[in-house]
Amino acid sequence: MSTLVLSQLFLYIIEIIPMATINNFDVEELFVKQNRHSKVISVMKIR
Repeated sequence: MSTLVLSQLFLYIIEIIPMATINNFDVEELFVKQNRHSKVISVMKIR
């Protein structure tokens, strides 16, 4: 299950980094804005 979560997180980050670069967003700032995403929440639970 953790492997599945990590793979989804990897794809999520791959998608989000270009958007952060294009919109001049800080990656951390973008994560704060998207903290309602279940993927980010599950990652925070793992950490």
